[in-house]
Amino acid sequence: MDINPKIIRQIESYCAYQDRSRKEVEIKLIQLGALPNQKLSVLIRLELQGFLDDERFAKSFVRGKFKQKKWGLNKIKNQLKLKGIDSKLIQLAIQEIENDDYNNTINILAEKKWLNLKDENLFKRKEKVAKYLLSKGYESNIVFELVKNLKLN
Repeated sequence: MDINPKIIRQIESYCAYQDRSRKEVEIKLIQLGALPNQKLSVLIRLELQGFLDDERFAKSFVRGKFKQKKWGLNKIKNQLKLKGIDSKLIQLAIQEIENDDYNNTINILAEKKWLNLKDENLFKRKEKVAKYLLSKGYESNIVFELVKNLKLN
């Protein structure tokens, strides 16, 4: 069965622009009007040509979201799940983050947030820092231990 060459060009361009997950590409194929029985052959073609690789996507996603957006592991893992990435690949991809970098990042975020808060109430300041770090996707046990040890400046 022939696949519209326009769809092929568009999906190759879509994948070349940035790494995409298989699920994202499947959704885009549907939007472009590919028939369900054409999707599989397009996906195989993209994988063989190197346009589509979930492992490469997951590692790139982890590095980008951690370094650029300073996301924690919980948020990164959840977003990868939403993008259809297998849990084994997620575990492999999060190894892209060095423990020292992770700890330094959460400490810097906590300190910056702490210094930007004007609230005089120590408990409320700590609570706001904790909520901020949790919203960035950092693990609660790490956040609460870190907040417990914050000092007034």
